[in-house]
Amino acid sequence: MGQDLPQRAAKPPSEYVLDHHHEGERSRLALMSQLLDPLHRQCLDRLGIDPGMRTLEVGCGNGSVSAWLAARVSPGGHAVAVDLDLSLAEPGGPGLEYRQADI
Repeated sequence: MGQDLPQRAAKPPSEYVLDHHHEGERSRLALMSQLLDPLHRQCLDRLGIDPGMRTLEVGCGNGSVSAWLAARVSPGGHAVAVDLDLSLAEPGGPGLEYRQADI
């Protein structure tokens, strides 16, 4: 009737498809930031991100949006950026805190 598809071994749930240690991952994240950050910032602007606010980004990748958020909530605000793996996160500036966590 139909074609038999080859069976694939299931990946363990702890293995992340876009692992930060894959070759080219830093470049992939940089390209994604270049292409998508303007759209993300536009959407976040509509929410009214103002100085003094606190923000949380879950799955921050390289931290580009988190750094932008930290600048927007400054002075007096605080941005927290969370990811499973922070190895590719850019150094944080004032008001930006990175946390490694599995949410």
